[in-house]
Amino acid sequence: MKAVLQIDKNSIKEFDMSLERIRERVMESCETELAEYGSYVMDISDTFIPVDTGAAKGSRFEEDVQVSMQGITVRVGYSNAESTQINPETGKPTSQYVYELHEDLMVHHPTGQAKFLENAVTANHREFYERMAKAVRQAIGG
Repeated sequence: MKAVLQIDKNSIKEFDMSLERIRERVMESCETELAEYGSYVMDISDTFIPVDTGAAKGSRFEEDVQVSMQGITVRVGYSNAESTQINPETGKPTSQYVYELHEDLMVHHPTGQAKFLENAVTANHREFYERMAKAVRQAIGG
């Protein structure tokens, strides 16, 4: 006795199309969630950035989500080419000092602290994974 098990080509094509639709929903959901998470991180970072004149904080940027073969990316931070501010006290563009403001652990700031962006990212890394997992689950209907 024997049984013949077979999957026809149309069934395979339908399955493949279903997987493609799921992939598209997952990508869209992850793009949306990554953009929202980038804003969330920047909101936290804004509470820690040292504020004297407000120029560095005012140079905040959030770029559009980019999708490539390597994955989904969103760039957030302070003082890119479009967001650079001029410090009203020193006349310097924020692009000349925001890196040092972030990195110099030896400087005491009356408000805020060094590593304001890095700390916002690292302190919330678990939430990032939870939010992305939730986005994937919602996209696949789970």
